[in-house]
Amino acid sequence: MLQRFRSLVFIFCCSLLCSAPVYGQAYLRPLATMPSDTDPRITIFNQPHMSWLPDGRPRNQLLVFLPGTNGQPRANFPFAQAASALGYHVIFLMYPDTVAAQQVCPQSPDPNAYMKFRLAIIQGGEIDGLGSISPADSIENRLT
Repeated sequence: MLQRFRSLVFIFCCSLLCSAPVYGQAYLRPLATMPSDTDPRITIFNQPHMSWLPDGRPRNQLLVFLPGTNGQPRANFPFAQAASALGYHVIFLMYPDTVAAQQVCPQSPDPNAYMKFRLAIIQGGEIDGLGSISPADSIENRLT
């Protein structure tokens, strides 16, 4: 199931890049927003989020990109630029991501360790052996 999902995501990404129209200039200038400017309770991972307005005809749809482990939002990001050119609003979100679930969860006897790990990052909570992520520092709060 996971492999099929990854394949679909890859196909979708390739189709975005291959079918993108000729770009205008707006997509070249994403907006950088400090997470702590949106909520002063945010204390960790305070490097800027990057966002793009639609450069093509607006679809009124939001594409949220969550980088993988140690990912950093950046202004020169072809995937976001292509999505913007296709009319999507795009946010490349900064969030707590320095530890991969694969580094922590395999040693856990809890069969729900992976789910609990990801929910702690999404909503805030305890991560076994690593401490906690506050609700303010969670993905949900940052995106809101």
